[in-house]
Amino acid sequence: MKKICLFLIIFLFMSLHILRAEEIALTLDEAIAIGLRDNRNILLKAEDIKKAKEKIKEAKASLWPSLTFTGGWSRSQEYYYKDISSTTTQFTVKQDLFKGGKIINTIKYNEYGLEVIQALLDKEKLETVLDIEKAFYTLLLSEKLSELNKAIVDNTRQHLDLIQARYANGEASESDVLKMESSLSNVNKVYESSFNQVEASQSLLRNLLFLNNDVQIKTDAELTCQPREVAFDEGFLKAMEKRPEIRQYKAKKSRIKNRLKLSKPITDQIFMPLGIITAVPMPLSEQGAIETIIMF
Repeated sequence: MKKICLFLIIFLFMSLHILRAEEIALTLDEAIAIGLRDNRNILLKAEDIKKAKEKIKEAKASLWPSLTFTGGWSRSQEYYYKDISSTTTQFTVKQDLFKGGKIINTIKYNEYGLEVIQALLDKEKLETVLDIEKAFYTLLLSEKLSELNKAIVDNTRQHLDLIQARYANGEASESDVLKMESSLSNVNKVYESSFNQVEASQSLLRNLLFLNNDVQIKTDAELTCQPREVAFDEGFLKAMEKRPEIRQYKAKKSRIKNRLKLSKPITDQIFMPLGIITAVPMPLSEQGAIETIIMF
């Protein structure tokens, strides 16, 4: 009775594990789309691009006039025959006309910083796509190799059955049977190794796509080999032009130049106050009048 209960528990556990496992078939394009969508590093660099764009907007804000507001409130108690309160407010509008090139260089500095981050994002995307392609084709090759080894195991087992039948009829020697049994053992080991390679390849691709461990990935593709003629020099130069590392280097170089300009002391600075508005309410004990001073 105990053995039957133990068998039922093991059977239920295995059944739940099989039901919980999910198998999906993916093409290469689908795997790349999922990897680019859920990659943490790509999402973080996308947020860095948003911050860099906001820095550019902040730097361009210096081109617009600035508005400053100051206010004050005072109250006198037990000094006059009644308490007196007064409020003072002031608005100042200022427009910078020239600051030694600091505003323009700051804008360019932040724009080159945005180009650097965009190049890093493109680099991360290219590396992610390359890793997914390698993992996908590794899984595809391991699956084909596992299927081939399984067919070899089945063929060897059938050959062993034939040799044993011939040995029973006296048409084959015992050494032939032993050789075939040894061959079957060897191909079984190779098949187990290829099956383990399939599981390892699935785990690698599953991690790159940020999928759960219960998901079993199957490749929906076929292996094809097609020759292609490529001029090495032209292909190399074209690839180097599009590489994000080259754009990152150029943007960093330009950013350093603008940073050197920003580090120089500002000797000339011109700004024009557009207006100052000051409102000073008079004590109510006088006439209740409000004095306004406008300066331009």
